Amino acid sequence: MILKKEMFPDIFADVIILNPPYRKLSVESDERQIVRTIGVDTPNLYTAFLVVAIEMLQIGGQIVAVVPRSFCSGDYFLNFRRHVLSKLDFRYFRLFSSRERVFEADQVLQETLVFSARRSSSRSKEVVVSHSLDAQAQNATHSVIDFQEVVWPGDGNAYFRFPSGVPFLKASNILSNLRGTLADIGLFVSTGPVVDFRATKYLTSNPNATSFPLIYPFNLKGGSVVWPKSNPKKKIHISSNAIGTKLLLPNAHYVLVKRFSTTEEHRRIVASLYDPQQFSNEYISFENHLNYYHSKDGLIDRLLAKGLTVYLNSSIIDEYIRKYNGHTQINASDLRNLPYPTANQLRRLGEQVSNLDISQKEIDEITCNILSN
Repeated sequence: MILKKEMFPDIFADVIILNPPYRKLSVESDERQIVRTIGVDTPNLYTAFLVVAIEMLQIGGQIVAVVPRSFCSGDYFLNFRRHVLSKLDFRYFRLFSSRERVFEADQVLQETLVFSARRSSSRSKEVVVSHSLDAQAQNATHSVIDFQEVVWPGDGNAYFRFPSGVPFLKASNILSNLRGTLADIGLFVSTGPVVDFRATKYLTSNPNATSFPLIYPFNLKGGSVVWPKSNPKKKIHISSNAIGTKLLLPNAHYVLVKRFSTTEEHRRIVASLYDPQQFSNEYISFENHLNYYHSKDGLIDRLLAKGLTVYLNSSIIDEYIRKYNGHTQINASDLRNLPYPTANQLRRLGEQVSNLDISQKEIDEITCNILSN
């Protein structure tokens, strides 16, 4: 179904219930241009449908929608989030802990939520947030919380954050005491520069003395980088012809994070330490499905990088990011907006771990002990 302006006459509805289709919209798509006439630029068809539905809703009217959670965070949906927050008074959210079981028959793996809201410029103080494993009502839990816990006052990103519905760690106040940013510890996060299908002229399956390793998400295992992987299906070497391009990085310490989490992974963020001592090459490169932490001069000391890897793999961070990240993708902007310990705390974390391939329980105990003191 394609949005066309003439499909929406000047009528106003009392109630709108919708489960809109979703797909990415190109910048010049008809649907995106139509929604821009309402004053919103949005990158997906489901949010375009929501914008039009809200316009058709009379003041005080109710909207109920089943939608992906991807709008809750990220730069792409910022314009949309600001728009709906100015138009809707959210009253109810229903979240599901299993992304596979909600629409299992249709093999939909998007994380999904249901919301109910009324068209109003005023805001109710409280909102109901329900959790369940799947769409069955009998296993749902409900809590009434201050809406300011969902969208924080003064948050320029206008993220929607939700309690996870599961018990938090014993150190539940740790994150509230962390005030650090990436800038405070002198680090940046970027997305891997190599889009393999666009860089084919530089990639090779046959290494030589002047080629360099290309690291993919499948090389991340147990907190470290395993390269080469046996029988890779991708070309895992980048030729020296790429010297002078932005595809190559200095061979230094990095912390790598997968941009996409799979259903088999129990953590939303999967981080690994890249150790330059693994390779004797002058350069290294990362494929586009990885994010990487680095410093301005390209150098991060080993203890800091190691501690950051532990911190990112902790349940504390997993709990935090699940509050607002409702899709399988971890964007660099998500990582930039995390709270961070001090550089000294991260180095202490690095000192406590000799082997990054440790159990989740050990990661959490070490992280809680260091960050609680």
